[in-house]
Amino acid sequence: MSRRRAQGFTLLEMLVAITVLTVLVALVYGMLRMAMRSWESGTARIEASDVMRIGWSFLQRSLNNAQAVRSKREDTPGIHFFGTADALEFVADMPAYLGSGGLHALGIGLEPDPRTERPRLVLRRIPLGDYANISRDPEQVQEAVLAEDVSRLQLSYYGNPAADTGAAWQNEWQSATSLPVLIRVDVALADGSHWPALIAHPRLGLGRQEDELPAVDADLQELQDAEVEVPGAD
Repeated sequence: MSRRRAQGFTLLEMLVAITVLTVLVALVYGMLRMAMRSWESGTARIEASDVMRIGWSFLQRSLNNAQAVRSKREDTPGIHFFGTADALEFVADMPAYLGSGGLHALGIGLEPDPRTERPRLVLRRIPLGDYANISRDPEQVQEAVLAEDVSRLQLSYYGNPAADTGAAWQNEWQSATSLPVLIRVDVALADGSHWPALIAHPRLGLGRQEDELPAVDADLQELQDAEVEVPGAD
């Protein structure tokens, strides 16, 4: 055995080895951290996409099944359908799966998120029989968030709200005696993405097909239970 081997490594060699090992550990840690961020970002995008799909499909089914019910507002004649460019309230038949079934007044519009103050698309539903007393019993109102961090909501209505006008796209539909033929909902998110084009065709109070009920139930239940962090919400 040579004299050098008997003496072991020098201090300089140990310092070089430690430096190289530190650099390698830092590189491996950086790569793992980047991979975790990429995984988390991909998971968040998938979850946000699922929430968007659920909100979109539930809203389309509800609008497709809007019913021409007499207005429950004493100061507003016509049917219970009050649509503007950025808010809408209408009546649809809801199943008993999520609580009370039967006819409900459904309302959609933008409201600020209590945590971030950023607009979000919220759906509220109220049993139609309790509509007049809702101010005394606010617990009857059930909410579901359809979309987070919304930059724009645009609603429009196609039809002939008055007998002396032709069918055309309208920015409002109120105090009418019939439902619009078509309802268009455009939702833009703050990250630059958009909901797929949503154009609903109300059935003029004919009700919905029984085979749609399980899908509607599952969609609304998943919306109410969802706690998803949407990218860009912080």
